[in-house]
Amino acid sequence: IEMGNNCDGMLGDEVTLAEVFKAAGYNTGAFGKWHLGDYGEYLPTNQGFDYFYGSHHVNDMNPFYHVSEENGEYEIVHGNDEMRDEKGKKDQKMLTEWIHGEITDWITEKAEKDEPFFAYYASPWPHGPVYAGDDFDGTSGMGTYVDCVTEFDHYLGILFAKMEELGVLDDTIIVFTSDNGPALEGSTADLRGAKYLPYEGGQKVPFMIRWDKNGGLFKAG
Repeated sequence: IEMGNNCDGMLGDEVTLAEVFKAAGYNTGAFGKWHLGDYGEYLPTNQGFDYFYGSHHVNDMNPFYHVSEENGEYEIVHGNDEMRDEKGKKDQKMLTEWIHGEITDWITEKAEKDEPFFAYYASPWPHGPVYAGDDFDGTSGMGTYVDCVTEFDHYLGILFAKMEELGVLDDTIIVFTSDNGPALEGSTADLRGAKYLPYEGGQKVPFMIRWDKNGGLFKAG
């Protein structure tokens, strides 16, 4: 899909979680996929986020690039050509590592300053086309789809370990969810349908919460 620039998105008068947290004194950062507009009022740092690193578009679109954005202004830090192999085909195997590095540095900075933060991490995976880093490609034995999910999970584990080292993990509410049911390689188990469809397979998504403060507000199950 050729998107180009000047893609409209979520209107500026929408009240986002980032705006609510920012008004309460939190630092707000978004990382990964945005896909809610790429200019003007639609930009993430015009929607309540202090900082954004990632792509304004989805990874099956062209051009596809990673930006560093503050105050409604951004610069491309990983360009479209950088995500191509020697034959000119897409090669996005570095995406998880790049995003992990950015969100880790950002959280570390806020934690070391003892400043509250709200971090929104929207991974591009496992949206197709899927790619896995060199250290994970072929390791699952179940295809690239599972390889890239394994890599994403691996780096989340490293991030949570870093947050524990910084002393902020037990003070942080972690919410993990998805935007829709899977398509293509994903499995909905016994549910009918998948992404694009109104059946349960397209509408039911994972939803997990972790918070250990004071013994844990949320119970297993």
